[in-house]
Amino acid sequence: MAHYRLHLGAAGSEAVDVEALRTELAELQQKCNLLMEENKELKKQADAV
Repeated sequence: MAHYRLHLGAAGSEAVDVEALRTELAELQQKCNLLMEENKELKKQADAV
């Protein structure tokens, strides 16, 4: 939350770069999905041992 407060400024008068936040969100969601898939594969490998 502090990250976004810095972008908003103390008075909230500065504009937030919405497109940059959307891009960051999409990248983080993709990274999360990849990590979840990797986790599934690792669990399968661990169960096979």
